Amino acid sequence: MKALKNQNLKAYTLFLLAQLMVAVCVVSGKFLLHTVSSGMILSLRFSVASVFLFVLSFLVRENGFREIKKTNKKDIVLIFLQGLFAGALFNGFLLWGLHHTTAAHAGVVISTLPVMVALFGIIFLRDKLKSSTIMCVFLAMIGLMIMHYRPSGHAGPSHVLGDCLILLALIPEALYYIIARIYKNKLPIFYLSAVINVINVPFCALLFFLHPGSFSGMSLTTLFALLVSGLASALFYVFWHLGSRYTRSPLVGLTTAFPPVAIMFLAAFFLHESRTLFKNSWHVCDFGCHCVSGLIEEQYRKL
Repeated sequence: MKALKNQNLKAYTLFLLAQLMVAVCVVSGKFLLHTVSSGMILSLRFSVASVFLFVLSFLVRENGFREIKKTNKKDIVLIFLQGLFAGALFNGFLLWGLHHTTAAHAGVVISTLPVMVALFGIIFLRDKLKSSTIMCVFLAMIGLMIMHYRPSGHAGPSHVLGDCLILLALIPEALYYIIARIYKNKLPIFYLSAVINVINVPFCALLFFLHPGSFSGMSLTTLFALLVSGLASALFYVFWHLGSRYTRSPLVGLTTAFPPVAIMFLAAFFLHESRTLFKNSWHVCDFGCHCVSGLIEEQYRKL
């Protein structure tokens, strides 16, 4: 029993670290959009991630190339879809949305991701409708109403377009988590994460061709942010696949409530984005309620 608890603790720690990488990608993406084109951000993000992971795979002597020859067509399709959904599609729509809203504001929209993951689980994996899912929907609705509330005389700029684009980005992201539950990893961790990242390079290179950028005039801060963005993309997959080795419980979806909290603090610290205490407290309550409701549901299921 103690071993199982330690195993679950390791798993959820790794999943939370993976979600922290999502927050880093969002905040670094918003910072970079001021000076760098979306095509360049994504092309360099996945290129840096791919090179970094292939080097790690080589250093730890993973036999990824030999192992991938043993995969069947279904595995190859699932790996490709994981890369496309969580990579080019999610990041592409996310950066498009960040053109029209702040990172902190985007964090509130992203807080609806657990709801989408839960609903897709019900639709595609026939998960049972649980009280935690109902609570997630309720909290998401409250959060979105708080986000769009404007006291009379204090109306701000509209974020509707940005919100819609980020909501659209969450559809492929939620599908990634569904596929991750279906696909049982048969490849070495670093090699698989590298392959998933490199899948996105051609798509992002096309975006870069349509919206080119230039390195001339880039500051060291911008170059460092691009590097951090790439490493975060790499580590997201590493942490997620490592966590999947310990558990494949549907409750891992509740960890997707963490990025809004991390985005709020990172955006406030690095981007100096300020929000009211009332709206900031929504993130903390949202994450806490998701976790508590999920844990209660798990304990109830064990009785």
